[in-house]
Amino acid sequence: MINKIIIFGDSILKGVTFDAERGYCLLKDRELSVDGCEVKNYSLMGATAARGLEIVKKRLSELDENTLAVLEFGGNDSDHDWEKVSEAPEKDHRPRTEPEEFKKLIGEMAALCESRGARVMTCSLPPISCERYVDRISRGRDKNAILRFLGDCGTVGRWQEYYGTLSEGWPRVELRPAFILRRDFNELIAQDGAHLTQKGFNVLRSAFRRSVESHLN
Repeated sequence: MINKIIIFGDSILKGVTFDAERGYCLLKDRELSVDGCEVKNYSLMGATAARGLEIVKKRLSELDENTLAVLEFGGNDSDHDWEKVSEAPEKDHRPRTEPEEFKKLIGEMAALCESRGARVMTCSLPPISCERYVDRISRGRDKNAILRFLGDCGTVGRWQEYYGTLSEGWPRVELRPAFILRRDFNELIAQDGAHLTQKGFNVLRSAFRRSVESHLN
């Protein structure tokens, strides 16, 4: 019987937000909960799948047959070195983690968790606000050069969505659908275009609980 949930992820599930005055900071109300389960959240801001694998190895002894491990990565993996892009947009700049390497790392994390008897779920990713995100990464840089590299603002959103699909193959914590049809979407996404407001995190929290409880019941 599952009575413990251990989360390995990045700043999205950690509850990091962004605003112009405070910069990056933690939301006041960021706890994730599931009825009948203790929840441990080892999410880390800026974490890629490679960093996630390191954290899984470090925490592996905490997992057993009564544990559900939740893996949430991809946003940082699909990101680029925007300084280098701005300086030379004609070059073929690569993401922080190549897609095939990302899939491999997710598989390694899942296999380690399963070797301890734990169940594994992976997450779809909340969408980003592409225009806000491009504005943010362009600060102090050549925005026109970055857009020449991207083709259009929507490219960053498509890349992020694609990386979210690369962790399919395990039961899913469906976070993305809860945001897609919202008419108040702009109120859910922070000013940097990538993180969530408190209202957005509340949407994520409900989606997280629904998905996990549906899988466990």
